[in-house]
Order: sequence, then structure tokens, then C-alpha cells
Amino acid sequence: MSLIPCLVAMPLLAGLACLLLHRCAAICRVIAVAALAAACAASWLLFSRGSVSGEWHGVAFNADGLARLVCLGIGFFSLLVGLYSCAHKATRALGGAYFGFLLLAEGSAIAAALAGNLLLLLCAWGFMGLPLYALIASSGSDTAASTAKKAMIIVGGSDVFLVLGVAILLTLPSGGGPIPLSHGA
Repeated sequence: MSLIPCLVAMPLLAGLACLLLHRCAAICRVIAVAALAAACAASWLLFSRGSVSGEWHGVAFNADGLARLVCLGIGFFSLLVGLYSCAHKATRALGGAYFGFLLLAEGSAIAAALAGNLLLLLCAWGFMGLPLYALIASSGSDTAASTAKKAMIIVGGSDVFLVLGVAILLTLPSGGGPIPLSHGA
């Protein structure tokens, strides 16, 4: 398995493990920090390489210069958030679900950054809204529900415009299949 599918799958699988083991917060913290550190290291490896593009089981990925920089930022800042959250008492009350949602958000953000066509971008961007909504809603504050609802309206509104843009592109004479986001690396 090459580096890009590992970089996408690692946080997603670790996030699912944390959601399944959400009652064991200590185990989830260890899984999360290990997966976040591994994703940060993998994003550094990807950043240090040249541009890469390819397919993995029919899913197109493209790691040009900007995508590699964005992945490095996602990996680094997700690791910082995860390390800070280990010491924060509010995340301890949430159990391992917090770390599961954080990892799912990181994995879908990396998938969106490395998307090789608009269909993968649309799916990854749409999925990213769900764990972000759960992270905001589970913060425990009095206004968490209304804040999460506002964030979901904003993200959902951007999804509508993204879908509209893809629909417009598909109606163009050259449309009709998976639309690549670049013409190669």
C-alpha cells in the first residue's frame, strides 16, 4: 500500500476504533495520539517527496505541491489539537468519542486535500461535516447545540454550492465522467 492511501485510511480506521472503544477513554487517547503522530509523520514524508498522483482501487489521488502543504498543516495541527485535548478535562468527560470524531475529521480532511477528482472531493468534504458537527455539539456548553446547528448550516450551504458547481461542470460538453482536478503532476 502506498503512502497516500495509508495517510487517508490511518486516521479513519483509528477514529472508528476510538468510536467503538469510546468507554475506554485512556485507550482511545493512546490510539489517537499514536495515529495523529503517525499521520503527521506520514504527511511530512509526503511533503518531502515530489508530486505524486495515482489510483488506489479506482480512487484517484493527486498530491501536488499545494495538496502536500495542506496535508502537512492538517497533520501538524491535528496532532497539536490531540495532544492539547489529552490534558483538557472536558474531553476526558466525553470519553473516547471525542478522539474518534477528531480522527474522522482529520482523515476526511486529508482525503479532500488529496482528492484526484471532484467526486472524491465532494464525498470527503461532505463527510467531514459530520464529525465536525459531533465535535461542536459534544462540547458540553449551554450553547453547543445552537452553535453546532449554525456550523452545520454553513457547511451544508457550502456543500450545496459545491454540488451545484459539479453539476454545472458535468453539463459542459466535455463533462460526463469523473472530472480530474488536475492534469497530472
